[in-house]
Amino acid sequence: MVHLRRRMIRSLLIINDTPERVARGVAIGTFITFQPLVGIQMALGAGLALITRSNIAATIPPAWITNPVTIIPIYLFLHWLGNLFVRGPALRWEQLKAALAAVNHIRSELGIWASMRFAANEFMTTIIWPMAIGGIIIGLLSGAIMYWLTLTAVRAYQQRKLLRRLEWVSRSKPEDSSNVEPVPPQASNQDEPPTH
Repeated sequence: MVHLRRRMIRSLLIINDTPERVARGVAIGTFITFQPLVGIQMALGAGLALITRSNIAATIPPAWITNPVTIIPIYLFLHWLGNLFVRGPALRWEQLKAALAAVNHIRSELGIWASMRFAANEFMTTIIWPMAIGGIIIGLLSGAIMYWLTLTAVRAYQQRKLLRRLEWVSRSKPEDSSNVEPVPPQASNQDEPPTH
């Protein structure tokens, strides 16, 4: 897990773009990660990045937050949080696992749009709607935090990189004083009267 986090951070720092565009991309990717949109998160993140003129590549690493190991606990938490606002029935781990398996089965058999229609029809009020509310809340909060953290980190990284480059240039190309032409003495002003 630590290796994955380091790789994610490094992949964001080396993006060749302005800190603001990278930070916006990370914020969008983080927000989308917490939405119940399995299968289209990256495409939706790329679309939002294009609209907001953010860095598209920066939307991808946050998608690693929801992976096969973390997706069920995250979705259960989002559902619990959303239920605080809509007062629906509590979702159990077995129900969520069965729902995700059904959506995945339909997606492999009939395609992504069929699986989305099935999920919308079968689980909209009991699962997806509360999860979406929880996802919006956590997505906005974590997106704002990730924007600030990324902006700070990328600015600092790019500043250090620039300073290292300037140091390298100054060490590799020292000024050669033999190539410097002497400055000619200033000519005396012709309007001044000669002094005796």
